[in-house]
Amino acid sequence: MDQVNSPQNGTGTNLVFDQYKLLTDLLKHEEVLIWQRNQFFFAFNGALLAVFGWLKSTPKESKEATIFPPEFAIWACIIGICMCLFWFLVIQRGRAFYDHWFEQLKHLENKITILKIFGTAEEYFAGKAVNLSNKSHSLPLLAGCKIAFVASAASLIFAVAWVFLALHFWRNS
Repeated sequence: MDQVNSPQNGTGTNLVFDQYKLLTDLLKHEEVLIWQRNQFFFAFNGALLAVFGWLKSTPKESKEATIFPPEFAIWACIIGICMCLFWFLVIQRGRAFYDHWFEQLKHLENKITILKIFGTAEEYFAGKAVNLSNKSHSLPLLAGCKIAFVASAASLIFAVAWVFLALHFWRNS
């Protein structure tokens, strides 16, 4: 396909711009999904930690202990570990989709020579200086650090915490 310089440039041009708009919508939607997934897993882990604490603090001779014995705390740990591993996999899949849409947008920008939004963004987030409105901008602090990395680290930290809680429970019961 020839390079496209304006939406009025001929046949197929509007199709390229429509594809570009669709891909930006998909990218925005994927970003929303990434945040919603991470919020769910953070909340789930927090609630499960509360359940674990409640189970551990319930005296064995109490009425609640007959329904939910403190030994159920080990199951909270097992569920927590499994959910953290699942969370990690969900993050990787979400990142793959996000990267795919991003690469598709950069590919379309090569066909639409007047647009360089995502190519410029990639340089910016890699820590390189970009010129916008005759001004140089750069992102030196945390350059290249993506939300997928932070969320992956959080899921692994939670998983390690669940393993330590399970080991602590196992040794003290």
